[in-house]
Amino acid sequence: MSKNKILDKYGVEITRQTDGSYLAVCDEVQGVYAEGKTYLDAVLNVEDVLSNVLKLILI
Repeated sequence: MSKNKILDKYGVEITRQTDGSYLAVCDEVQGVYAEGKTYLDAVLNVEDVLSNVLKLILI
């Protein structure tokens, strides 16, 4: 599964923090979240985290 399809399948909410960074949280998979200096950084980081968690679950 490509990373782009991962975010399409699992909802991710991205919010801007008071310090200007971004927080991406996947509500459908407990414990999956990531931060980034930019919106894109947060998206890429949460894709990596979600991908790795799903790999561990499926092993």
